[in-house]
Amino acid sequence: MIFKMCAVRYSRALYEAAAESGELETVIADMKTVESLFAELPELKAFYGKSELSLAAVKKSIALVFADRVSLKTVNTLNLMVKNDRVMSISFLPAAFLKVCEENGNGYQVTAEFAQQPQESTIAQLRNNMEQRIGKIADLKIREVPSLIGGYRILWANKILDNSVIGRIRQLSQRLLTSRIEWKK
Repeated sequence: MIFKMCAVRYSRALYEAAAESGELETVIADMKTVESLFAELPELKAFYGKSELSLAAVKKSIALVFADRVSLKTVNTLNLMVKNDRVMSISFLPAAFLKVCEENGNGYQVTAEFAQQPQESTIAQLRNNMEQRIGKIADLKIREVPSLIGGYRILWANKILDNSVIGRIRQLSQRLLTSRIEWKK
């Protein structure tokens, strides 16, 4: 919990600095890149979650992994987190930044319900798809709902996209009832 709270503090500072310098869109793209890297490489996310790492090794990893993929402002924030011994908060930074964006009107709450816990890559892909669809940053909340049997259901802005097994059964049932009523006429 403390690592998430720390990530929120750094995210707020990064958000304010990026907004002030006109680099907010760049940093938003950076956070998506960092999140995608963590989704594609779970071992990278786990690496930053280890408390026994040397600060020199972490700084070197930031230079190797992020320096050519994200802006200098984001790299500087990551290095500042390392300098202040907040390495274990790095993996929470993308989600915290998206939360700060939402608080400042640049994001949108999206809830995705799955029958079972999805893979990180599925979550990242879903977030990207929703952001393209709604034109804002998606603060994605994942819930496990076994009663869906399979598939998923997405809720946002009083809209529901139901691609679950139970949802499809309901749709089929409604079509059959409607067809039956029309056939009897």
